[in-house]
Amino acid sequence: MSPAKRWCVDRWLIAFILLLAIGVARIVSTYHVFSQTFDEPSNLACGMEWLAKGTYSYDVKHPPLGRVAVALFPYLSGLRSIGFPNPYVEGNALLLSDGAYERHLTLARLGTLPFFVLSSVVVWLWTATLFGRPAAVAAALLYTTLPPILGHSAEARADMALAMALPAALYAFCLWLERATLVRALWLGVTVACAILSKLTALVFLPACFLILWVSRWRGIVPHAEWKSSGVSNWVTGLITASVLSLFLVWGGYRFSWGPISTLHGSHPSLEAMAGDAGRAHAVLNAVLETPLPAPELARGVYGLWSHSREKRPSFFLGRMSLNGWWYYLPVILVIKTPLPFLILAGLGIFTLTRRAVSGFQDPHEWTRTALLLSGAMILLVGLLGRVHIALRHILAIYPILAIIAGYAALSMLRSSSGRKVARYVCAGLICWHLLSSAAAHPDYLPYFNEIVGNHPENFSVNELDFGQDLKRLSELLGQLNASSVAIAYYGTANLSIYPLPAPRPLQPYRRASGWVAISVRRLQMGACPRNRIANVDAYSWLNAYHPVALAGKSIRVYFLPDEP
Repeated sequence: MSPAKRWCVDRWLIAFILLLAIGVARIVSTYHVFSQTFDEPSNLACGMEWLAKGTYSYDVKHPPLGRVAVALFPYLSGLRSIGFPNPYVEGNALLLSDGAYERHLTLARLGTLPFFVLSSVVVWLWTATLFGRPAAVAAALLYTTLPPILGHSAEARADMALAMALPAALYAFCLWLERATLVRALWLGVTVACAILSKLTALVFLPACFLILWVSRWRGIVPHAEWKSSGVSNWVTGLITASVLSLFLVWGGYRFSWGPISTLHGSHPSLEAMAGDAGRAHAVLNAVLETPLPAPELARGVYGLWSHSREKRPSFFLGRMSLNGWWYYLPVILVIKTPLPFLILAGLGIFTLTRRAVSGFQDPHEWTRTALLLSGAMILLVGLLGRVHIALRHILAIYPILAIIAGYAALSMLRSSSGRKVARYVCAGLICWHLLSSAAAHPDYLPYFNEIVGNHPENFSVNELDFGQDLKRLSELLGQLNASSVAIAYYGTANLSIYPLPAPRPLQPYRRASGWVAISVRRLQMGACPRNRIANVDAYSWLNAYHPVALAGKSIRVYFLPDEP
C-alpha cells in the first residue's frame, strides 16, 4: 500500500480518536459542576463492598460490573467499606471520608468513562464493518456528542455499562452468525457475560434480540441449503462454547459465590404467597430456594427486579401523575430528549434501510444491515412491554444503534447520485445543528431536552430533569444573592451540610414560608408524594402563585417571598 493510500485509510481512525478525546474532555469538564445524583452513593457502596469485602449484598437487583467500575478508583485511592447497613448512608459516608468529597466523587465518576469509550468503539467498529470508515466517523461524531450519552457517562452509575455491552453483544452475535469461528464464539461469550453483569434487563433484551436476528439470518435471507452446507456442528459447538464461557464469566462476576438463593431458612413469605404454606409445590420450591447454587445473588437479583417492577410508584409525565407509568413514555421521551437533527438523520437511515430490505437483497450479506433495524426495534419493544416506564436510561443501549443508522444516512446523503449538492448541504446543516445543540447544552447534558418542549421541560417529565444534581449550584447561587437563610425542599441523597448553604431549614408541606425559598422541580411538581401512592401532590403548589428569582442549574427554583401581612 502506498503512503498516500495508507494516510487515506488511517485519517479516519485518527478522526475517530480525536472525536473520542473531545467527548471524554467534555464529560470530565462537568464533574466539578454537579453535586451527586440520586443513586451515585448507593452504586459506590455496592461496588466498594464487592472490592473490599468480597461480598455483594446491598442491592442485588443490579449486577456488579458497573458498580465495581465506579468503586475501583476510590478503592485504589485507599477508601474501604465502613459498614453502614443502608447503601445510601454507606455511600455518603464514603464520599465524605477524609473531608475529600469532591475528589472521591470525581474518582467514582471516572469509573464510567471506560464504558463511554468502549461503546464509542463498538459504534465505530460496527459502522465500519457495514458501511465503511467514512460512515463510521459520521456515526462516531453523532454518538460522542449526544447529550443523553454525555450526561449518563458523567454519572457514577451502571447505565452506560449496558449501553456498551448490549450493542457489543449484538454486534458479536451478528459476526458469529455470519461466520461461526471459535474466536467469534469466544467474543460472543465475553460480550454476553458483560451485558448480563451490567443490568439484569439484559436477560430479556438478549434473548429477544438474538431470536429475531437468528430467524432473520437463517430463515428469511439465507437459503436453507446454504444453512445446511455451512455445518450444523460448527454452530452448535460455537453456541455451547459461548454459553459455557458466558456462564463462567457471570459466575466470576459474582466472585464465584456459592450458596442458597434464600437466606431465610424455613420462612419464605413470597413463596407461601405463590405456593401456599404446605403441599408438594411448597416443598419443591422450598428445596430449590435452600439448595446451594453458584452465584445465588443473580437469582435473588432476578426475583428482586421482578418484585420491584411490580411495585406501584408515583411518576409525573405530561402534566399527569400515575402509579403504573405509561406505555408510550419511552418513545415520547426518546423523541424529546434526543437532538432533532439526530432524529432526522436516524429516521432517514431507517427509511432507506427498510426500503432496501423490502425490495429484496442482492447481496447475501445485506441481512447484517437489516440487523441494525431489528436490534433497535426489539430494544424499544422490550422496553415498551416492561412495567417500568419512568426512565430513558432503561433503553440507553438504543443510542449506539441509532448513531450507526444516522451515520449511514449522512454518508448516503453525501454520496447521493441525484441532487447531490442539495443533499450535501442538507446533511451539513443537520450535522451543524446537532453540534450546536450539543454545545449549547453544556454542561447540562443529563437534563437536556430538545426544542419541542420549549422553556418548561418540567411540564413534560421531572424524572428526566431533576436527578438531585444541582445542590452545589444552589449553594453558589445563594452566596451570590447574599441570602442569610433558606427554606429548602430538595430532591436527592446529598447531605445538605456538604455545601455552605446559609442556615438551611426544611420547607414544610402546605405551609407558606417567607424569605429565601429553594425547591427542586420534582418536589414542586410531585409534592410530598409517598413512594407507593399518589397523595399530597399539591404540598408545594402554593409556590405557583410566585415567580422564581433565579434557577440553580436546571432543577432547583429559588424564590424570595415577603413576609405575610
